[in-house]
Order: sequence, then structure tokens, then C-alpha cells
Amino acid sequence: MYYEKLAKELPKDAVEESDGKVTGKGYDTKGYKYQYIVNRLNEVVGFNWSTKQEVKLINTKKAQSGREMYEYIAKVSIVITTPATGTTAGLETVRTCYGGHTSNNHGDAAKGAFTNAFKKTAALFGVGKQAYEGTIPDDDNQPPETKPYKSWG
Repeated sequence: MYYEKLAKELPKDAVEESDGKVTGKGYDTKGYKYQYIVNRLNEVVGFNWSTKQEVKLINTKKAQSGREMYEYIAKVSIVITTPATGTTAGLETVRTCYGGHTSNNHGDAAKGAFTNAFKKTAALFGVGKQAYEGTIPDDDNQPPETKPYKSWG
């Protein structure tokens, strides 16, 4: 019932990209900003959704720089409740995913793990699914010769 509205492409300003050389991950990423995903859930299902989460520190290690690094994992469930109507009780639909994040700051690592798991879980309902499909549209401002070739297949 909600899937088409939830899965509709998010606006271009929702896209966030990171440079692997800057983040230290060694690879570039492209995804959607957290708040845009929250906004889509609110717009489509109102306030009939909630999260359940567990966030845990799983590892502490020294980075090459000598700084402490904290690795967190999160388990996030999104619960969407269909309101009761007449004699029909409301129904709950639950999806759950895991995510992780490492940072030299406990708070950033915990938040990153939650956000990572939340975005993956929301994609199970269709919100931001393009990030996991690899189908986020390219920047239209690029000259044609720099845009990646996309086959018709």
C-alpha cells in the first residue's frame, strides 16, 4: 500500500557523497542523508512508525596514527503500524538490519552504526533503495563526456 510512495526517488539535495581518500575507507560512497529518509517515512506513514535499536561497542583498536578507534555495531528495526479501522486491529510490519561504524570518538561511532543500520532497514521498505541498487542519478551538471555510460540493458 505504501511501497510506491516510500520508494519514490528522493530529491537531488538528499544525496551525500564521500571521498574514500578523505574518509580513509579507500573507496568512495554515495547514499542518502538520514533526515531525508526520516522525512519520507513521516510524509508517507505519518507518525505511525518507530524504531527499536541496540547499539554495542564491539572492538577498540589502535589506528596507524596511534589514536584509539571504536568500532560499534547496531541492530535497528523499523516498525510501521497500520492504524486500526472499524473492527480491524492495526497491523505491524517490522524490518530489521545491522550496520556498523568505526571512529576515534565513541559518540560518532555509535551514531554512525545506528545511521548505517537505519538506512539499510528503511531501504527494505523502499526508502532510499536507489543507494543500494546503485541507481542514484548522476549530477546533471556534469559535461556529457564525464558522465558514466549507461547501457539500455
